[in-house]
Amino acid sequence: MVASLASFISLFLSLSLSLFPFLNHTLAQDMIPAPVGIPPSTNWDGNDGPWSSFTVQIGSPAQAVRVLPSSSGSSLWAVVDEGCTAQDPTGCSESRGRIFSPNSSSTWVEIGLYQLPMAADIAFGYSGNGRFGFDSLVMSYAGGGGAIVNNSVVAGIATKDFYLGTLGMTPHGTNFTDFNDPKPSILTILRSGGQIASRSWAYTAGAFYTPKKTFGSLLFGGYDTSRFVPNNLTIGLGQDISRDILVGVQAIRNGEVNLLDQGIIAYIDSTIPHIWLPIQVCESFERAFNLTWDSDLELYLVNDTLHSNLLAENPTITFTIGSSVNGGDAVDIKLPYGAFDLTRNGISRYFPLRRAQNETQYALGRTFLQQAYLIVDYDRNNFSVSQAVFPDTGISEHRISILDPSLANETANSASSTSSRGRDKFSTAAIAGIVVGVVVAVLIAVAISVFCFQRQKSHLAKSSQQQQRQQRFEKSELDAKDPEVNPSAELSSEFNKAELAGSTLYARELLGRDAQVEAEGNQMFSQEMPGSAICTAELESPGSGHQRIYHELP
Repeated sequence: MVASLASFISLFLSLSLSLFPFLNHTLAQDMIPAPVGIPPSTNWDGNDGPWSSFTVQIGSPAQAVRVLPSSSGSSLWAVVDEGCTAQDPTGCSESRGRIFSPNSSSTWVEIGLYQLPMAADIAFGYSGNGRFGFDSLVMSYAGGGGAIVNNSVVAGIATKDFYLGTLGMTPHGTNFTDFNDPKPSILTILRSGGQIASRSWAYTAGAFYTPKKTFGSLLFGGYDTSRFVPNNLTIGLGQDISRDILVGVQAIRNGEVNLLDQGIIAYIDSTIPHIWLPIQVCESFERAFNLTWDSDLELYLVNDTLHSNLLAENPTITFTIGSSVNGGDAVDIKLPYGAFDLTRNGISRYFPLRRAQNETQYALGRTFLQQAYLIVDYDRNNFSVSQAVFPDTGISEHRISILDPSLANETANSASSTSSRGRDKFSTAAIAGIVVGVVVAVLIAVAISVFCFQRQKSHLAKSSQQQQRQQRFEKSELDAKDPEVNPSAELSSEFNKAELAGSTLYARELLGRDAQVEAEGNQMFSQEMPGSAICTAELESPGSGHQRIYHELP
């Protein structure tokens, strides 16, 4: 029994040593924050779209506004009362994503009137001022939960250069009077508060032209594997933080025809709606699709006849994107004609291609991001561009956290983030449940076994002691044959008794310091055989749990 128990305990210890590191790793994974998702508003907004907007609540009481993600901004810009005047058409507030009134918020802290920080967008002709202050944000619609961002920089805008407000996604702070004291961005506040696992985000603009009219997707601190086709392309961020998402456009093809004579470096910016390319490339588009440039509006307008022809042809334009203008890993981003079928002020159709005057204007805006999924990781200083997909509404999101380097070093899965994108595995909750169940079951089995063993050992010891006592009662207490009896200690022969007088009997034991007292000879002891308890242990059935895997962008 002892040998069997020792073997069992040894086996349990070996199992525990192998399971506890994995259990510790699994529980550590469960402590990693999940990505923060900003739910789409289910509206299609904008005066140059339609675009899938996102809802954010500002202040107290909360005021809900609809905004568009800005990959070059860092704070929230919301349209204020001055953005809709008496000269504007009815419904201006709704068409601009609803108005935010700072004076109606009890938590608004005024900073002042400053020029909007838009170093990257000045090149495209944008300008404007903002009424800046601090206020609290809820990154969702009313009743939708959502992450809370306290003491965030908010700019109230009136300029129509940005018809809807914008939600900044970069980690770069906002400077006012002191360049050494930038106010933290939304992304930085989320990360420093432990609400996300890294300074990262992922975005695709959505596609109104698809049969399902798929909304956009925006996550802070991770990405959604159900919204893109993975690839091996990873590109380092540029040194200029105002234009850091730079890609090499190696080719632009209409079927087999390359519309790009030589590769260019272009800036990806979701703040702007259009695609800006060199004039000679625009002229190639004109010939391929029979486009006409309107020099007054500086747009390619599309009349009904041309629109019908393009819909019938349904051409697909393929952008080949790499880290440089030629060579190396590259990915093809395919845009059907529907991605270029946009409206101006909800009335005039136009083709969202703009003529760039210089290299600083080469850009891929929101039009491109309808079919591209962009993941940016500022902790590792890199990003990726992938072909976007449009899953059925019945397919749930599959969000993956991107871990910053310090968290990645504490988890065993940091090295496999790229290769395991999109693969389904047991959730950490399920694995933890299995491991905990096994360990608890083994502990219970050991405890029961030890209890049974100790109980049986106690019964055996008690039985042995009773047998020894019984033998002492049956033996002559002064038996001369007992070698332990000292002859000099025997009673004198003048006593003609076989036993000492008195009510208490004394038995001679081995010589020692103390006399041993026995029970009186007339007392009866009942002796029981030790019972054999039957102890059964059952293993608990492991539970199941929600699937959640953690990875970081390579």
